[in-house]
Amino acid sequence: MNSNTKIILGILAAGAVGVAVGMLLAPDKGSETRKAINNKLGNAAGTISDLIESGKNLIATGKDKLANVANEVSSKADDAKTEFRREGERVKNSMS
Repeated sequence: MNSNTKIILGILAAGAVGVAVGMLLAPDKGSETRKAINNKLGNAAGTISDLIESGKNLIATGKDKLANVANEVSSKADDAKTEFRREGERVKNSMS
């Protein structure tokens, strides 16, 4: 388990403890408190889902950019190789 996973799990555990303490100290009826908690958890789940999707999009964009850079470097290397060959042939022919 990497450190990011541990941090996320720690945050979720702290949130669960906070909810439990809040339920014990809540001035509202239990049914009202449960509704409020369900709404909050639904919102949190939506936010987490959005963050995960955003991370996936960021990774996909990074992969695309990296692939473009790799293609450009490869193209430049091929161009340089061709130019070196031409120059080498020119020097060889000029010495003959």
